[in-house]
Amino acid sequence: MIKYIFSNLDGTLLNQDGQLSEKDITAVKASPLPISLISARSPQEMQATIEQLALTTPQVAFNGGLIYQPTDLFPMVLAEYPLATSAVATLIAALQSEFSDISLSAYDLHHWYTQTIDAGIEAIAKQTGQLPTLINFSDQLQNPFLKLFKIQLIMQTTQQRATVADFINQCHLPGLSVQQSGTMTLEITSHEATKANALTTILET
Repeated sequence: MIKYIFSNLDGTLLNQDGQLSEKDITAVKASPLPISLISARSPQEMQATIEQLALTTPQVAFNGGLIYQPTDLFPMVLAEYPLATSAVATLIAALQSEFSDISLSAYDLHHWYTQTIDAGIEAIAKQTGQLPTLINFSDQLQNPFLKLFKIQLIMQTTQQRATVADFINQCHLPGLSVQQSGTMTLEITSHEATKANALTTILET
């Protein structure tokens, strides 16, 4: 017997424009079963969908990097798996040195960070309705209290995406998981951030 429903967002509940259909909204609201969304998105990028569906259950962001309870103010963290700051600092410095033309941004619990507004950042902002916070990564990553959950890279071609993925793997940095999202996007999260772990955490709460 089905007791709980978990659903992806992009490519599943959301259409290619990042929107919900009225049919899906009605079906989710009518469901007698608890429903949790599992997404690579940040909590802020998920919030509008959660509100449209009137969900009050725990939700999963950053590909399992964050399990949280939505509230009216800030996400209430139930479990978290941030990236190791030292590995992130090394990786971002290497990427900025070797691939200055890629779109690079990062996420903590409350913010979306980037150093440059480019076409990739503008596309994400249009899709999600979020605005980035401009920072200098080398300075920001010296903050011992910073906890990043995801690095997002957008390349100009699929060949460059493959080249960048190979470069990251050859860096042999510990604790990183690199996943392809779309044809020209890579998302980097903690190796502990998995959807399987997230499902188990929610079902045990």
